[in-house]
Amino acid sequence: MAPLIRRDAENSEVHPFSLWVGNVGNSVTESDLLAVFSRFGALDCFISYSSRSFAFVYFRRGEDARAAREALQGMVVLGTPMKIEFARPERLTVFLLGWD
Repeated sequence: MAPLIRRDAENSEVHPFSLWVGNVGNSVTESDLLAVFSRFGALDCFISYSSRSFAFVYFRRGEDARAAREALQGMVVLGTPMKIEFARPERLTVFLLGWD
């Protein structure tokens, strides 16, 4: 597992290889998102929760995740601007294990 880094004054941990992508429009498909994010580097995993309008994108390299976040923040995909953050461990745990 990649080392955790610290983020902002809240001192909450983030995973530097994983992105949380929010505000994903209902008409945006998994293929649409894969096409957008894979331009920035090799992906380890991609998990889409279309019913909840978000996804997790896991890059193999932290530099690729950072570049994607910077370049794509607010990008409009099929009429909806995406919100992108580094994934926090508690988000990853809750959604990967299926807890709600």
